[in-house]
Amino acid sequence: MTLSFKDYIEVFCLTLNLPTSFPDKKFAKAWNYHVKVLSTDALVQAVLQKLYNLNKSIRHLHMLLILPVCETSEARPYLTAADIANSYKNLGLDSKASMLHGLSVLEMCLIIAMNHLSQIYDRDPFNFEMVYSEYQKFVQKKSSVQNFEKAVIVKAFEHLQSLEFVLPLEGLASSRAQKEYTQMYLLIDPAQITDAVQKYAGLPTEIQHWARSSLC
Repeated sequence: MTLSFKDYIEVFCLTLNLPTSFPDKKFAKAWNYHVKVLSTDALVQAVLQKLYNLNKSIRHLHMLLILPVCETSEARPYLTAADIANSYKNLGLDSKASMLHGLSVLEMCLIIAMNHLSQIYDRDPFNFEMVYSEYQKFVQKKSSVQNFEKAVIVKAFEHLQSLEFVLPLEGLASSRAQKEYTQMYLLIDPAQITDAVQKYAGLPTEIQHWARSSLC
């Protein structure tokens, strides 16, 4: 079942809430109330929406919250909206958009293929074989676009992984499943891809049209 944004906000609160067994009952009550108020803040909701749009992994939500929680102290006991926004910046997700401009045409094609899959399956994870199939469908329709051997495409996909444009679904990175079938998430927002395609000098027109289409 796909996690709705409302559910995602609830997980945000549940992750931060202190349990009833917390020794300082007065502080726990104040903290939990503060978390509830924080979850309704416009800036916090904007950050969470961006992270949710990138992928719905709870692991990434936890990554977002680790730094703000660790920076609390007796003198500064509560989280602020600015803490959440700064933590998002520290994750470096926005900086990946500028990195798109340095990709090869093949790598950009794989990013576009992954974006189509994310749209088709409502941001659910995908694997390399699905990306490869999506890319092949496009190339076979457009004879002017160069096709590459599968080994070359695998290397390009692995390079995108090394740049952390895609990350494995939590718990599967160390599994025995073949690499081609490891479930992955795309960490680039569709709007960032659209912007990169528009600014990519010399990108073939057919690939630009493919990127702009909602489905392959």
